[in-house]
Amino acid sequence: MEIRNLSKLSRNTVSLMKVSILTPNFSSNCLGRAYLLAQLISQFSEVEIVGPALAKDVWEPLSNQADIPFKVINWSSTAFIKKISSAVSGDVIYASKPLINSFGVALIIHQKTGIPVILDIDDWELGFVKDSANSVFKLPFYAFPHRFNGFQSISDVFLLEKTAQLLREEISITVSNSFLQKMFGGTIIWHTRDENVFNPKKYDPEESRRSFGIPEDKVVLMFFGTPRPHKGLEELIQAIYTTEELRNNQELTLVIGGIGKDLYSQKIAQLGKKLLGDKVIFIGHVPFEETPKAVVASDIYIIPQKKTYASFGQLPAKLFDAMAMARAIISTNVSDIPRILDGVGIVISSETLEKNLSEEILYLVENLDEARKLGTKARRRFVKLYGFNPMRKKLERILRTKT
Repeated sequence: MEIRNLSKLSRNTVSLMKVSILTPNFSSNCLGRAYLLAQLISQFSEVEIVGPALAKDVWEPLSNQADIPFKVINWSSTAFIKKISSAVSGDVIYASKPLINSFGVALIIHQKTGIPVILDIDDWELGFVKDSANSVFKLPFYAFPHRFNGFQSISDVFLLEKTAQLLREEISITVSNSFLQKMFGGTIIWHTRDENVFNPKKYDPEESRRSFGIPEDKVVLMFFGTPRPHKGLEELIQAIYTTEELRNNQELTLVIGGIGKDLYSQKIAQLGKKLLGDKVIFIGHVPFEETPKAVVASDIYIIPQKKTYASFGQLPAKLFDAMAMARAIISTNVSDIPRILDGVGIVISSETLEKNLSEEILYLVENLDEARKLGTKARRRFVKLYGFNPMRKKLERILRTKT
């Protein structure tokens, strides 16, 4: 394939340009990253998100958003590329993930029209494939390479990642963490949040707890996100159950948010109810605009990532939710988490995860003043290094210049 300066942008000012972000699937949580990039770009340029909905519906947390134009394409194996190409109206294509439904389509459109392409990589897709191959609970249908969801084979994932590596000198690449930066190059655009929206001063924790059915008088431990085997939820539940001081603490509640209808979510719900009974509260998908309200209901926010192929190249977006909302955070030494939380959170080894979780949860439960101080420090660091303002400036520079 001839490469014609894929990263070269129009000489018009960025404010006069339109960016078309290609998402591989409107129906999954990968839409969250595309939406985040669109939010950043919307502050200085017109933007839209285009792509197929492999499960027909838009991912629930963003199904009612109205600030970014969505062009949802009804997927079919024979015509979806043509449909997506026709729907793209931007001067620049920003492909979310090195997958056929996004990056593959972007390269085809570029070859026909010369429209410049930028690629964003926020996960190591081959890592998910490797984990899925070793897991009893397979990834959801839309996430695993298969001819019915827009992939032809696992080799397609490998091919597109290698294509991205080969084109790293020809195209602009953004990534979400340092692991991916070492693998693909490019500029890190963290999973940022709008510091003005994600502001704890704008939310009442007690009112938030009432709205989500969480007791107002409890010390609330919280996990929020899409349940996956590498996210340590089983170990978190076991840590509370096996630690007598936590299990018998009547002032303590565990809230697990993001529970869906998938097999693994149901496994977690069953395990939690079996071991913890009424001490655990499950919440389904929360609209994105209500995320700050949900996070502020917690006292201690737990992100117990395990070291797996998937987590090597993944940095949880929920880490920045918690930092922005000034929550005390317990997480693990996976990906960039130690660097980000150094001095403003508690980082534990993912080895002997259950034991380490027990010790640090117990410590913060018994030292809530220290927890609040950590939350304040985390918020301060977030605003300085990871908020919308610094990330917007980096992304605007990428759109203004060629690499």
